Amino acid sequence: MLRKLDIIIKDYKDNLGELLRAAREDVESEWQVKLDEEVKKRQEKEAWADELVKQLEKEKKVSWLLCLLCGAETFSC
Repeated sequence: MLRKLDIIIKDYKDNLGELLRAAREDVESEWQVKLDEEVKKRQEKEAWADELVKQLEKEKKVSWLLCLLCGAETFSC
């Protein structure tokens, strides 16, 4: 009788382990999709920010050149 109970408990634990593993995989796959979306959004925002920095640098150079052409000593022109 005790041996039968040990077998039943072992089978129960094995089956429960499989259910937990399946549940974990489901949760991981669901969150992986969300993580991938967030990573993509962050990369798009970083690319946008890099583009803004480039544009700002171009505007500074143009402003600096205009001031040189005006003969101004500072960027107040």
